[in-house]
Amino acid sequence: MAILIRAFIIEKINGWDETALYDHLRAHPSLRGRLGFETLPNQSTFWRAWYERFSVELRDTVRECADRRVDIAPPISVSETPLSAPVFLDSPVDNHMTADRLSVTTVLYMIGTRSVSRPEMVHYATYIRASTDTQETEHQRTAIDEWLDDRDVDAAAVDHYADLGHSGSDPGREQFRKLIDAIETGQYEYVVVWEISRLARLGSIYQRFFETCEDAGTTVAITDGWVEEVRPDGTGKLIADISAAVAEEERRRLIKRVEAGVARAQDQGKWLGSVPKGFERDEDGYLQVLLDPDRDTGEVGYLDVRRAIERVDNDESYRSVARDVPNLARTTLMSIHKDDDRRQWYLGADADDERVATALDPIEQ
Repeated sequence: MAILIRAFIIEKINGWDETALYDHLRAHPSLRGRLGFETLPNQSTFWRAWYERFSVELRDTVRECADRRVDIAPPISVSETPLSAPVFLDSPVDNHMTADRLSVTTVLYMIGTRSVSRPEMVHYATYIRASTDTQETEHQRTAIDEWLDDRDVDAAAVDHYADLGHSGSDPGREQFRKLIDAIETGQYEYVVVWEISRLARLGSIYQRFFETCEDAGTTVAITDGWVEEVRPDGTGKLIADISAAVAEEERRRLIKRVEAGVARAQDQGKWLGSVPKGFERDEDGYLQVLLDPDRDTGEVGYLDVRRAIERVDNDESYRSVARDVPNLARTTLMSIHKDDDRRQWYLGADADDERVATALDPIEQ
């Protein structure tokens, strides 16, 4: 952000627009380096930064700063400009600039660019995301570690970010938000990810992330994708967008197939999801009453649950009953006892759900 502020102060001092600023910086790479740009953002990036990222108050502050420096700069001639000071206005249009204006540009560099230092750069950041807490992430870590090892990156120069149990469409991911904030302050040259979808699904979050990297001069490295890098100048971005679109379409199709499979299984009477206490799922996917539980593996028998509910009905506490029944937690017993429909599964061998009712047929008979 500090780099952009300095650039816009130069723009306002000279009465340029974003196009003129971009053209001048493109023609003067030494100036870009003095300002702190490692790569030059494109014209649209400057426009978005000024009109979308900068608040009204910040834009006013930039204009005021430019105006004050014009007012306070002592007039000097071009010949008086020290050789060590950068002459920013050396394009053909500069012949029409006044000595005052040139002096202000010099002052801008001496009291602006030198007084605002960039944060100490940690060159690399890594990001890992999984949609659930239990989803395996080792393959992501391994691929990223191999990328860093291949480039002999010092582990001390790497910051690691990870969000587990978060969707790629969630804008409120804590670690992702911290990563973007760090990128905006210019801390990273590279952000390394396993694949594009780990950052974000296609949409506004995805676009904003890459715009932030573009503005900050940060390259996104992808260890497993159609393109190896997306650079601040836009190199690789089109291929990355296409691969992200294809991945998103594949994801939609997978979701539809899963939903269709779930619907078919339910139509066939198969039980999906966690199995209720006192039941088991057979190899064909159908629910069965569990009468001979293997307590060593954490199973609870159907009759155990029935007797536990009866004891609670006789005014025994949930805690004391659960303590006597292996593998039946107090909270689970309480949940079953307070649910009238589920209570009848055990006390009356009756259920509105046909899948449960079918499993209870042997008990009812």
